[in-house]
Amino acid sequence: MKILYDGAIFALQARGGISRYAENLISGLPAHFEPVLTTARPQHKPEAWHPNLRVHRFARYGFRPGRVAYWLENTISGL
Repeated sequence: MKILYDGAIFALQARGGISRYAENLISGLPAHFEPVLTTARPQHKPEAWHPNLRVHRFARYGFRPGRVAYWLENTISGL
C-alpha cells in the first residue's frame, strides 16, 4: 500500500510535537507499505525511517498557501 504524507510541518518545526508524531506514524508502518514524504526540510535534518520510504524534497522559495488562497479569492470575486 502506498501512502503519501505531506511534510509541510517539517519546514516549520524541526523536532517535537506534530512533526515527531508524523515521523512515528511513518516509522511504525509495516515493512510492505510504501510511504512517500514530500518535504521542504533540508536533507541533513533527521526524519522518519522506513525501508521503503521515498522522500521528495522541494525548495519553498517563499511559497505560502495563504497567499495563493488570497489571490484566488480576489480573482474569483472579481469575475
